[in-house]
Formats: sequence, structure tokens, C-alpha cells
Amino acid sequence: MVNTYDVGHLRRLLKKYRTKTLIKYYEGFIFYDREHDENVDLIAKEAWQLYEEGLVHLLQKRIGECAYIYYVVKR
Repeated sequence: MVNTYDVGHLRRLLKKYRTKTLIKYYEGFIFYDREHDENVDLIAKEAWQLYEEGLVHLLQKRIGECAYIYYVVKR
């Protein structure tokens, strides 16, 4: 698993890793956090764009109340 919180970095990582690689792109409550942090919003938008382009699957894992780990999986 690879961790990233950097806008643009996620797309670059996809070129580097093999299919089915699990990449953690955010930890927290993205629905709330993106309204209060522009960088989180940009990261969420980037992950969604990658999904719409058919490059990744989006996953999330609940780790607590209002706390999740968000992943992309390279297709």
C-alpha cells in the first residue's frame, strides 16, 4: 500500500505501479473535510476524475465514527 495526500502525485503514482495496487489517498472524513480544506477537495476531485477516466476503482474502509481510509486501486 502506498500513501499520498498530494494533488497531482496520485496520478503520477498510477504510472509507476502495477494493476491492482492499493493506494491510500486520504484518511479522515472526506465529505466534511473537503468543505474546510481546499487541498482535500482537490485530492477528492482528482481521485474522482481518475475513476471517471476508468483508471481506478474507489474504495473506503471505516476505521471509526466519521473516520475512513480512502483508497484508489489501479485498474
